[in-house]
Amino acid sequence: MLILTKPLGCGLVNTAIKAGMASDEALKEAVTSMVTLNKKAKEIFDQFDIHACTDVTGFGLAGHALEMASASDVTFEIDMKNLPIISEALCYAEMGLVPEGTYRNNQFVSSEVDFGLLTESYKDVVCDPQTSGGLLVSVAKEQSNEIMKRLHQAIPDIKMGVIGRVLNKEEKNIIFCND
Repeated sequence: MLILTKPLGCGLVNTAIKAGMASDEALKEAVTSMVTLNKKAKEIFDQFDIHACTDVTGFGLAGHALEMASASDVTFEIDMKNLPIISEALCYAEMGLVPEGTYRNNQFVSSEVDFGLLTESYKDVVCDPQTSGGLLVSVAKEQSNEIMKRLHQAIPDIKMGVIGRVLNKEEKNIIFCND
């Protein structure tokens, strides 16, 4: 299973801040995410069998997931309904408040990622460059519930979730779905 320990959308919210359009809620959520270190999550993961791990930063979720899946010769299936996203980040993407790095990230991953029926705004979210992003971790399915329980106890103010699963290698390294 794939776990993401922080929400996506920091770059989108930071762009909205620069435009003077970010809400107080989005600003607070983004700052809380960015100042929360990955240390507690790492300490929890140390207690389990971790298959692979990376931090999600400038290349966005799609870029870092692609590197991880490609290096492991597998495919990641990521379920959009389970993605933790900062409040209003999707709205900012819909408004066109998108950092330049998002477009470069999208171009970088486009040949190896099946975006399925994702709207452009959702593509912007998964390609959004993150500042102090969370960890993307591959764990055994049998351990995922206990890991999530411990993460929520240790880091209660951060959106996180089990966002997908690892499959045998398919045509594309990443598949985004809405199942």
